[in-house]
Amino acid sequence: MKRINPNHITLFRLIVAAPMACIFLSGGYLWFALATMAIGELTDFLDGFVARRTDQVSDVGKLLDPLCDSVFHMTIWMTFLSIGWAPLWAVVLFFTRDAIISTIRSCLVKHGITLAARWSGKIKAVFQGGSLIILVILHILLDEKKVSGIQTIIILAAVIATIWSFIDYSLYFYGEVKKKKVVFVRGAKA
Repeated sequence: MKRINPNHITLFRLIVAAPMACIFLSGGYLWFALATMAIGELTDFLDGFVARRTDQVSDVGKLLDPLCDSVFHMTIWMTFLSIGWAPLWAVVLFFTRDAIISTIRSCLVKHGITLAARWSGKIKAVFQGGSLIILVILHILLDEKKVSGIQTIIILAAVIATIWSFIDYSLYFYGEVKKKKVVFVRGAKA
């Protein structure tokens, strides 16, 4: 029996991101968009589960998973920004955190250190993914006026998880640089 490649599960999030954005931008089919989002979020759990269960954990998977998470979530957040469901400052914060963490990963990889997802990153992904799903459900079920206050609280929860994750990754990065005496600029000391 052929084993399922967990990286194929991960790539599903990349494949559905753009079509899902188009569904939201069309203004209809929110239930379909919600189902696609939920399946995308499920793949975030499933890929790691399959990788560990079938002993297929790899450095490629450790790098691909957070990349696909970022693209998937950022596509939705930017779409929500476009349709007025998310404020610019929050989307910029989410994007900035992901860009900086990706840079940290790249810096560490150059020195032979693979930075797998940390618990704070997983919790951030759960809060962001959960927030996105809850926002869609609210917009399906409630009147626009009733959604506004609840929407702000939900986005703030995702913001707090994102900031905490950024701090955690930054402290880990700093610790690795100090511990392994990594030098990023020739002649500079860590």
